[in-house]
Amino acid sequence: MVQVLLASAARMPYGQRFYWPIYRAAVEHDLPVAIHVGAEGTGVANPPTGVGYPATYLEFHTDHSQTMMAHCVSLVTEGTFEEFPTLKFAFIEGASAGRPT
Repeated sequence: MVQVLLASAARMPYGQRFYWPIYRAAVEHDLPVAIHVGAEGTGVANPPTGVGYPATYLEFHTDHSQTMMAHCVSLVTEGTFEEFPTLKFAFIEGASAGRPT
């Protein structure tokens, strides 16, 4: 699969117009845009949750859904899909740490 891949650890939510040139290029080339979790709280990225850094791996991993939800809300409320109605956007591995068996 060919796609435009972005890290979910971003300093600005992905709905902001700063990113719209990326989406415009993706639409022009018929490529989906995807974000993947994993770098939250490292390097120059913001803390992985709205309240700071978790203490355990399970908490860190489960909290990935917060980052994905924040980007999703931003994309919708900033009008990204109205500006780019054919944009395909995927959220990869942003659910929770596990599920009951």
